[in-house]
Amino acid sequence: MASGQWFDKQTLQKMTTRGIPVTAAVKHVTDWDKTHYTSFDIVIGKSYADDLPGAIDAITVTGPSGKLPLQKMDFTYLRQLREFWIKAPGKPPLGTYTIEVNGGAQKGSATVIQSVVKTIPLPEASSFTPLNGATIKSANPTFSWKTEKANEPLYYRLEINKSNGGRVYSTRYVKDMRSHTIREGVLKSGQSYRWRIRITDGGHWIMVQNSSRSAWQNFHIK
Repeated sequence: MASGQWFDKQTLQKMTTRGIPVTAAVKHVTDWDKTHYTSFDIVIGKSYADDLPGAIDAITVTGPSGKLPLQKMDFTYLRQLREFWIKAPGKPPLGTYTIEVNGGAQKGSATVIQSVVKTIPLPEASSFTPLNGATIKSANPTFSWKTEKANEPLYYRLEINKSNGGRVYSTRYVKDMRSHTIREGVLKSGQSYRWRIRITDGGHWIMVQNSSRSAWQNFHIK
């Protein structure tokens, strides 16, 4: 694959195998402070009925240079997404990654190719609306930001979390998106939240090879 943007149906099917249904992604992330890390995302399909995360006994990741020193206990489990996630410092080497998951007598695996590593422009927090620390009166506020110039398509995702907790809302990865209005009822009066923007080189989480993300911005709903 020449880039992280083009995956046909046959390619996507090769990323999962029978047994425990596993879909995985490896991506290079530039963080808000300009540090680089490698993100491993491992999603267990809903057809797997055993209780997660306890039913999974082991996770093994093999990279281009061999087995990586990662164990199941190193991963964070995101229950809403059925996802095991970890970030490792540094950029991912180019090549093939194999993720294997074991649970009892069942196994599953996924193969991912990291074909390009590059730095995606960081979102400019100075262009964000609402500003960090803002109090918002609207029940369905609009969030906006500046899009970045690049020689390739860039995709934007808005993420909103609880002030000290998990995900409340997120958009899809949308090409050249520069604003998004939250539907009424998602954000609650009297509650505090935080939001950020991700920029990626792919329009689906499986397709992303490189991404950047802003620092969290705090806001309060009056």
